[in-house]
Amino acid sequence: MGNTPNTLSVFLDPDHDGKDFDSVVHHKDALPDFGDLKIITKDKGTVGGRPIAVLTFTVAMPDGTQRIAQTVTTVRLLKTALGAIAGRYRDV
Repeated sequence: MGNTPNTLSVFLDPDHDGKDFDSVVHHKDALPDFGDLKIITKDKGTVGGRPIAVLTFTVAMPDGTQRIAQTVTTVRLLKTALGAIAGRYRDV
């Protein structure tokens, strides 16, 4: 596991039934979160000096302890993903 930014996938409810969303949220191995999502950026994060972002939140482990989960991506990929979401849900 590393924190090298590489990919970001967006699934915009392709079948309009929420099946893909539900399969992730209700997955038997999913850890419950505390709803404390943060997005933190770093202006010069890539080798080429481009900005990166970390998405981080707290999860509850099966033994009751809390841990921080995180993933890092480029700001460019994050903006593209959020742009797709904004385009799909213009009225929200």
